[in-house]
Amino acid sequence: MRLLGSLERATPRDWQEGGVWLAYTLVGGLLPVYGGAIFLLLLFSDVSWARFLDRGEFAIYAAGLLAGALLVIMQEYKGGFPGRPLWGLVIMVLLLIAAFIFTAAFAADAAPDLAPNLNRGVLRVLSIALYGLTVVLAFVLAVAKEALDKVNVEDIRAEDMQRLERGFNERLGGGV
Repeated sequence: MRLLGSLERATPRDWQEGGVWLAYTLVGGLLPVYGGAIFLLLLFSDVSWARFLDRGEFAIYAAGLLAGALLVIMQEYKGGFPGRPLWGLVIMVLLLIAAFIFTAAFAADAAPDLAPNLNRGVLRVLSIALYGLTVVLAFVLAVAKEALDKVNVEDIRAEDMQRLERGFNERLGGGV
């Protein structure tokens, strides 16, 4: 797949930029979880992580990362984003899974009579697994974006020179 070629061309700086993006995303994106945990610890001194996982919150966080990843692959790059249709499909399927996870949790809370047998343990595992997969995917796409965003000045100069030569030759040939 061409995306792997983009990753092979990625410089250490591209990986570093991807890592910085990931750090900001994880710290900022999960701030409600950290803040909520600190607040609950101050109030109750005993916090169950299930409070942060039972309602499909991490499916929402995953959807937020996926929306950003979709933007990355849809942007215009010289030569296009490698495997754009496949990555678009993968991201859309993951967005649908996130929507289903959150909808199941929301429906179970809103109408317990309709979903009395919702397995919260499975919901937790699916939500966290989806979020973990999404973090890895978003990181890889961020690194690929950094590698694709590079402007090769030599290529631009060569293209400009070829265009100038063609224009010169057309004018010279037309005037003789």
